[in-house]
Amino acid sequence: MYKKNIRIRTCGDDDALLEHLRQVPLPAYCNVTFCKEKDLGICDFCFVKFQEKENVAKACKNIFNESVIFLLEEGDHVAKDCWEHCFDCWHLDGDFEEICHRYAALLQRLELKHERDLEHKYLETIIDNSDALIWIKDNKGKHLEVNQSFCNACGKKRNDVRGRGHFYIWDLDYSEYEKGEYVCVETDEIVMNEGRAGIFDETVKTRQGMRRFRTAKAPIYDDDGKVAGTVGIASDVTDVLNLGTEIQTVIDQMPFGVVIYDDRGYIRNCNQRFRTLAGGLLEPSLDLTVSDVQRKLLDEGWSEKELDNGQFELYGKYDDHQVWYVVSKSDLKDVFGKKLGNLLTFEDVTVERLRSQTFEMQAMTDVLTGIGNRRYFFFMVHQMRGTNRSDGVIFLDLNKFKMLNDSYGHEAGDEALVEIAEIMKRIFPGNDAVLARYGGDEFVIYLKDPEEGRLQTLALQLATEIKNSFENNPMKGLTASVGSVYNKADGHHLDALINAADSCMYEAKKRGVPVYHLSLSA
Repeated sequence: MYKKNIRIRTCGDDDALLEHLRQVPLPAYCNVTFCKEKDLGICDFCFVKFQEKENVAKACKNIFNESVIFLLEEGDHVAKDCWEHCFDCWHLDGDFEEICHRYAALLQRLELKHERDLEHKYLETIIDNSDALIWIKDNKGKHLEVNQSFCNACGKKRNDVRGRGHFYIWDLDYSEYEKGEYVCVETDEIVMNEGRAGIFDETVKTRQGMRRFRTAKAPIYDDDGKVAGTVGIASDVTDVLNLGTEIQTVIDQMPFGVVIYDDRGYIRNCNQRFRTLAGGLLEPSLDLTVSDVQRKLLDEGWSEKELDNGQFELYGKYDDHQVWYVVSKSDLKDVFGKKLGNLLTFEDVTVERLRSQTFEMQAMTDVLTGIGNRRYFFFMVHQMRGTNRSDGVIFLDLNKFKMLNDSYGHEAGDEALVEIAEIMKRIFPGNDAVLARYGGDEFVIYLKDPEEGRLQTLALQLATEIKNSFENNPMKGLTASVGSVYNKADGHHLDALINAADSCMYEAKKRGVPVYHLSLSA
């Protein structure tokens, strides 16, 4: 619930009265502030001792005379001119019980007004956010409320429309209105007499000429169940079938690519953003289909991917930059539900996709070494592995790393891990290798379609360069045990290859050799 701030001014020094008023429990809808401002206009109510009426009666007049409450003591007499300039007169008694009761009742009455005002603001906000014309009438045809679109259509302000009938709002002579031709009286009567909603096609005479409206109307009932009026929601469909200059102006302002095409796929209209995407293929003299543009983009290396919500993603390079579009398709219909054509929108989501890729890479990168982590390793290998291809896994573990790390310090240990990653990147620079820190002082490498001999050579080179690198390093004596596994024909799951390479690494440790190799068959 929205809180209303109520300001009450007291004229005269009566601390006992104020103390009693402050003790009255407040409804949940409001906060109350007692103030002494001279400007009466900023207050919601003003309590005035009767003896001071001469000082405030004139000031109250024409400002907020309905908000002044005179407080009377025994023997006070209220003249007629004071009644005319006040909201009420309350009698002070010794224990203030009556005043507090009246004050609580006043706050409750204000709550009803507050709720009514809020409901009216809600209604105005809702209806003003619609492009359709919306109005509420009583059963005599007077407009009780309208939205801004209605005011724009008739060229009048809301306060000038309220309480007025059709002939005044649309600048008709009353004699024309009485004839009932080109006005909405008949459909109002149908809705009220039948007591049910309906949709009507109405031709209305306005100051701009004859207009055609598609109108939904419904009856409004009072507390006794009687029809008190109608509510109407209308769309001006006079020019809805004009797909020329007006619609071109609209779609050219769209922040995304727009193309309109018929059921055969031929492009009938589009905006400049779509022409830019099409790369100059579209010319006014060319009769092209959406498929022609799609084929051109795919031939240039663009790709498509279906999304779960019926949309699809189109991505490729434009001016040497990777771009992504989310493409949505919908039917283009007139207000009568007849299909006019098809609509495609191309929303540029490049910023979102690049941001998402950045977050994903950060989540799959080992912060210390800058190479991938275990999550990255599995993601990339699953992307690379094909069918009927050989592949290899190299698994390495650093020997005595914990002991040396404790001896030389964690900073030296971190530098050693970074150096290991740099050695791996030098030995395996190509796109056919995936490098990752598997955890702690363990690293793993995947090679796509290697020769078995080459795999063994690279594994030995890795162990040798690590040993040589730390001969004169603060982590002197650091070495690695390496296990390598060659898989001949995609006959094993990735987990099986990693476990086999891990076992080979432990075999190398046990035998005291730098590398132990295993060849697997399908």
